[in-house]
Amino acid sequence: MQRILFFLALVLVCLQACQTDDGLSNFDVVYAVRFEATWSDSTHPNAYPSNAHFSPLVALSHTPNFYVFFSGYPASSGLRILAETGQTDSIMDEFSYSINTGQALDARVGPDVESPGQGELSIGVTASRHAVTVLSMIAPSPDWFVAGRAVLFDTQDGRWYDKVTIDAISLDGGS
Repeated sequence: MQRILFFLALVLVCLQACQTDDGLSNFDVVYAVRFEATWSDSTHPNAYPSNAHFSPLVALSHTPNFYVFFSGYPASSGLRILAETGQTDSIMDEFSYSINTGQALDARVGPDVESPGQGELSIGVTASRHAVTVLSMIAPSPDWFVAGRAVLFDTQDGRWYDKVTIDAISLDGGS
């Protein structure tokens, strides 16, 4: 089964259920995450840098009561490194820890995204770990990142959402 999720602010991210054979067959549902960067000279004519882009996307599927970050609270070390440099190794280590402790299920790194432009990755979910968080560094910036979070399963009626579109938010990594 394939599904889609979207995030939009400077960016639009879409999650859509999909079928895939790229190591994702152990999950209840696999979602294609599409990240659409709409930040451009036409959307920000006086504030658009010539080298605008986003780092590789990182995505984590997790329980609905788990949060990768809280607005207004200090970012984790891995999230700060992602926000400052775009490097994904540290946050993926944090994601692996969350998977090993049972809070999360699947973690993926996707492509760099030019702006305007788009990138896509797939992520697996289950009925108990059906929330997804997607993150990317905003560049050029000292420590800003874009984030989106979606819950993909309606626990009241036991149904998966076929497609979810959400607006991403931009946040200061706090360093």
